[in-house]
Amino acid sequence: MTLCYKIMDHLPNVPDEYVHLALTTVNDTIKQHKTITDDYQDQPVSMINTIQERVFVRNGQEIVSRYNPRYTLEPYMNAWVNDNISREWSQIGVATSVVMDQDKNSEMPSHCFHTDVTRSYVLFYLLESSNSDQDTVFWREPGKSLHKKRGTVPRETDHFVELDRICIPKHTWIYFDASILHSVENIQGLRTAIQISFDCDPLGVFVKG
Repeated sequence: MTLCYKIMDHLPNVPDEYVHLALTTVNDTIKQHKTITDDYQDQPVSMINTIQERVFVRNGQEIVSRYNPRYTLEPYMNAWVNDNISREWSQIGVATSVVMDQDKNSEMPSHCFHTDVTRSYVLFYLLESSNSDQDTVFWREPGKSLHKKRGTVPRETDHFVELDRICIPKHTWIYFDASILHSVENIQGLRTAIQISFDCDPLGVFVKG
């Protein structure tokens, strides 16, 4: 079976001070925005990723994906990550799930199929979720390579085959291969996580075939 993720419960929990910092960062810089607009482009450089609307087709219906803005925690957490996780990280941040326009799309429960733009692997540490049955699902396109280039976002998704899924527990490190197409399903509101990004696999978990 293809290894898409691994639970890394031997890694230490994030100290309370950084959990508090991450949640405060989200509350102060993201949740105050009712709508994702060009106003985000004026945010300070602490924002890691960029705003890009993603539209995909599921069951013949065109859907606008949720969005996952991510802000850096590097000035505060880098020493702890170096000492307790790895020194080979590329980014340390906190991200939360939002909709592109709450007035128009408040019921959208999915992050569409994608590979990550800024990383090949990621350690994910869930801090809060509005419902306990949010699933991260990994997908393969029949007849095509499993590992995709960064930033791949297929528009038509009905022919994809599910490889694996996980309902991520809170306060536990989960390690993902971000080059495998994945989506997040059934997000009814909040989903906030600390994330450590890598360009390589310093933890030695995944073997590319």
